[in-house]
Amino acid sequence: KIKEGIKNHQFSGWDDINLGTIRSLRRRGFLPEAITKLIIEIGPKSSDMTISVDNLAAYNRKLIDKITKRFFFVINPIKITVDKIPFKKIEIPCHPTNNIGKRKFKLTNTFYISKDDYDKYKDSKIRLKELFNIRLRKKSKYMGKDIEAIPRIQWVPEDHINVNVLTTGGYINGFGEKNIIKEKVGRVIQFERFGFVRIEKVKKDSVNVIFSHR
Repeated sequence: KIKEGIKNHQFSGWDDINLGTIRSLRRRGFLPEAITKLIIEIGPKSSDMTISVDNLAAYNRKLIDKITKRFFFVINPIKITVDKIPFKKIEIPCHPTNNIGKRKFKLTNTFYISKDDYDKYKDSKIRLKELFNIRLRKKSKYMGKDIEAIPRIQWVPEDHINVNVLTTGGYINGFGEKNIIKEKVGRVIQFERFGFVRIEKVKKDSVNVIFSHR
């Protein structure tokens, strides 16, 4: 069936991410150790079994979560401005608990956030993650740096890159932070509130990644 699908251009090849081949799983960023662990824990059976990719993702997540760098990525970007921001540069950890590096940002008054977040929190007080609090509007008001019990959303600065995410349902496009292009092709990273992805192509102003799992 796979051979016929490739021949008829239903699949791009043996590493098409809609397939369950080893090549496909490797392209999506699944570690060999995760596959091995799943096989061993399931064990031999006397009848055929259907295994969900979610089961494999759970094993893979345990292996990569502590060593995977986090980055900001927003879908359907909405441009906002913030008056009187208190600083123009900032460093943010690449992981919330483990010391695996920092990301540097140069800031202006312009930011991009996802349309879903804008529609959900418009006119509300929210926190741009790792930055400060604002009253969210197209022209937002700076509301201080104190950490409060308010929604936190990710953002991308004015100086950003285009990100193309290949999923089993097609491409998802958005804006990402420029720090992503410093990462090597083949590396698995995490887009906050989106999921794990594997970098497939890096250009000066864009990256192509493959969606792994949440």
